[in-house]
Amino acid sequence: MWSELQETTGLDLTPPTFEKAQIVKLKDDGTDDGDAHVCMYNPENLQFARSPAFEDKEVSGEENSQKHRKGGGKATLTVKLLYDTTRTMKKATDGVDVTKGDDVRKYIDFLYQLLKEKTDSTTGKQPYCSFRWGKKLYIVKGFLTNLSVTYTLFAPNGTPLRADVNTTFEEQSSLSKLDEVKQNPTSRSEARKTWVVREGERLDYIAYQEYKNPAHWRHIAITNRIEDPFSLRPGQVIRLVPLP
Repeated sequence: MWSELQETTGLDLTPPTFEKAQIVKLKDDGTDDGDAHVCMYNPENLQFARSPAFEDKEVSGEENSQKHRKGGGKATLTVKLLYDTTRTMKKATDGVDVTKGDDVRKYIDFLYQLLKEKTDSTTGKQPYCSFRWGKKLYIVKGFLTNLSVTYTLFAPNGTPLRADVNTTFEEQSSLSKLDEVKQNPTSRSEARKTWVVREGERLDYIAYQEYKNPAHWRHIAITNRIEDPFSLRPGQVIRLVPLP
């Protein structure tokens, strides 16, 4: 089937090389602590926000007070991540090792640890961390300030197998170091979306929903190295990348 797809499409079937987003624990001086968390799937988007701080000052002769800028305000990065253990993943091909059927909480524990007080600290301070995607730094040095987990799929014995994870990071380092942050992550060639297959769904249906043309099912098959387009199983996670 794979060779037939290559012959009929004339496309290069070499799987694309892509980087996985990472959350890296840092020492107080901002250097790597040697503990990094590779995200199971890359985020679909990153939300970066900054709110400058202002204060009101009364001005003689003016009816209303005037706002004066106090500071630039700290930036926050909001990231939604998907965790799924309904299939086995290998580090060599998927960037992370996952055992099918594992409790998905096992793979989220690193994030919980980032919210806890450092064991060697007496100030109540959490570990510093950075958010990286390839060679791009989106948070140079900051804290994980919010973690929200929604479990959406369970094994018959109640073991959670899939989770939507919302995270928020607050920077502690100057944005002047983010010389590459203005580059749009949507210009990358790696996957920007994932699709979790439901019962009865086929590649042509997914292609129509994503690309508005069912004929692009071949593009999805090639990207995900699917040899039999009729063998999709419920819970299977499919990467969706831009059309060539």
